[in-house]
Amino acid sequence: MVAQAVLNSYIMISTLHYLVGLVIITGLVVWITHLYSKIRDLRRQIKTLEGPHEQPERRRRPCFKLEQYLEFLNRVHQASKSDVSVTLAVTRALKDLLAKIGVAFSVEHEAHYRIEHYQDAIERLHRESEMRQQRLDRLGDNHQLGTPQSLSALDSKLKLAELERKTWDFRKGLAGVRFALNLWNGKEPVRGTEPPVSPTVN
Repeated sequence: MVAQAVLNSYIMISTLHYLVGLVIITGLVVWITHLYSKIRDLRRQIKTLEGPHEQPERRRRPCFKLEQYLEFLNRVHQASKSDVSVTLAVTRALKDLLAKIGVAFSVEHEAHYRIEHYQDAIERLHRESEMRQQRLDRLGDNHQLGTPQSLSALDSKLKLAELERKTWDFRKGLAGVRFALNLWNGKEPVRGTEPPVSPTVN
């Protein structure tokens, strides 16, 4: 009796997992079909606007951009409950679909540009934070409240907290783009690319 009950429970759980996976995959297929329809309509509109007199090589191809991929990735990742293998498979299917219908994509180029931008911003904020910290160290803690020194120290602390928040935002953005770029290139995300823990500001 116990063995039969355990077996029945196992079969029920396996069936439930299968049904959940089927629902997720069906939803993603519907979403990709909708995306394909929108891209096809966009191509038709572009051809209508250009007219038949335009040379084929001069016609602008629809382009799938980084922001569109990040939105797509977010939806897929949520639907698959952060299952990277599903996200990788759907991304490959998306790239194949875009290639088949003649849509260009600038995801990789834009991602590298965005990564450089984030890295430059983080370095700049780091230098500014160091300058603020040095200024705060020079002021020291031995000053009375309400004096120019105490107000200057308070201002430096507030600026440091703001710089720390901005730095964390940029690091989170950098991690997100690296994560997306790895998936776009068919790679498992590298450990350590997840966004850092939000800092606690005293």
